[in-house]
Amino acid sequence: MSNLTQYHLVYVNENWTLKRAGAERATEIFYGKTKEEAIRLCSQRLQNSGSSLRIHNKNGQIEEERTYPRSADPRDYPWLILKLACTPKVDPGVMRV
Repeated sequence: MSNLTQYHLVYVNENWTLKRAGAERATEIFYGKTKEEAIRLCSQRLQNSGSSLRIHNKNGQIEEERTYPRSADPRDYPWLILKLACTPKVDPGVMRV
């Protein structure tokens, strides 16, 4: 729906870990940090990146999603969501003449 890079803050091996969606390796591991400290560090890292951060609890469930910068949040532009929802899907493998 949007062009934001998605990241996940997850709890792995007793440490909070920042992972880019679809990546196998961690972007950053916050050794010995609390969840609140890890969220703050993620916010600083992603502040101007055009990203969304999904924050998970220790059980792996998504608790919250944040968008960086805040102005990039598509929920702030309902007309854009409507436009995207009404745009027909085009198969990129089909060339139209």
